[in-house]
Amino acid sequence: MDVILVKKTQKGHHIHLTLSNVVPVAFISMLTIASVAYSGYNHYSDQARNRANSRTSSVQHRIASQRENAKQLALRVDALQTQANQLNKWGKRLVNQNQTAQSDFSLSWGRVIENQPNTTQRSRYTSRYSRNKSSRFSTREEIKRSIKTVSKNLLRKYRSRVQTLPGGWPLELGRVSSGFGWRGRRMHKGVDIAAPKGTPIVAVEGGIVLRSKYMRGYGRLVELKHSDLYTTRYGHNSKNLVKEGDIVNKGQVIALVGSTGRSTGPHVHFEVRQSGVAINPVMYLGAMDSFRLSENVNLTKYVKLSKR
Repeated sequence: MDVILVKKTQKGHHIHLTLSNVVPVAFISMLTIASVAYSGYNHYSDQARNRANSRTSSVQHRIASQRENAKQLALRVDALQTQANQLNKWGKRLVNQNQTAQSDFSLSWGRVIENQPNTTQRSRYTSRYSRNKSSRFSTREEIKRSIKTVSKNLLRKYRSRVQTLPGGWPLELGRVSSGFGWRGRRMHKGVDIAAPKGTPIVAVEGGIVLRSKYMRGYGRLVELKHSDLYTTRYGHNSKNLVKEGDIVNKGQVIALVGSTGRSTGPHVHFEVRQSGVAINPVMYLGAMDSFRLSENVNLTKYVKLSKR
């Protein structure tokens, strides 16, 4: 009886010790696993947070860099705009100086008279009033002595065939095909000079391009302003080589001969306009050695056409 009791007691004690040891071990193992998992989670969370912070910082840096670049660009644009405005002012100043140098629009008639080679000496017995250069009498006498007479038939010798034309005309080679005057019921307001298509057309004097476009009747037209009083027109061009606002010099090629507009063949229609009214170009072509359009001299008053 005693032996059996001892064995049961030992077996029951063994089972009790085993359960009491397993529970803590399992608990500790679970804590260990949870701790490891939590640590891993925190580690990966920290890495993800660091990556996100790094990306945010990179984006912020890019934005800041772009803002700085935009500021620098804006400063450069402002500087360029300032330079452009300054250059524009200088350009206008140079243009005005060039205009003044090429065409003295304010040149008085008295200065023209002083350059006349045929002007005779005044009488030594003139009055004190007449000695004054600004007096009306002296100016009237000087003008009277300087009146230019031009042959009305000046163009006749250039009608027969294409030939070399006088210097200062709108073409170097050509043939006068039509003059100034009435054509039936229509007034022909210029001189037509025929030449092969593409022949260069030159400016008879320096000036500013007032028009360079297609106009009814004229076809492609270039109009030059030489002074407050005078403009010249060059019509029926195949091509205009200057644009509005350009400054051109005497003898500069401004267009090419054509047959645009109301035209029966390739030629240049050359006009001289005084105060907007077309005058006979012969008055200018025959007197261009004594008068310039840029001088604002009234050609119709001081240039006379003879019938010969």
